[in-house]
Amino acid sequence: LQTGFGGSASPSDGVPSVVLHWMEQPLWDAWSHLPDYLAGSPKAKDYNLSPPFDRANGMSASEFYRTHDYSRIHRNSVAKYASSKEINSILEAILGKRDKIAQGDD
Repeated sequence: LQTGFGGSASPSDGVPSVVLHWMEQPLWDAWSHLPDYLAGSPKAKDYNLSPPFDRANGMSASEFYRTHDYSRIHRNSVAKYASSKEINSILEAILGKRDKIAQGDD
């Protein structure tokens, strides 16, 4: 993030929004529940059914972002930013594979 940014990034600010999103307390808190979740260590009757975010925050990510506008803006920006990169990578892989097949290299 840059000086003078004031902790506010517009939805089109890919990388700053990624940083702001991942630095939020609800996500940091969720990480602390990941090891037990992966190990399947029950601390409650429905522990294996609840993702780390739900355990850490007492609600689902969907519920959280529905009620937290500032967080939702950055989360949506991250999804849009990642999707654009992901789609391009998939297309490049598919087109590269198609080109190799057409050239008889596969």
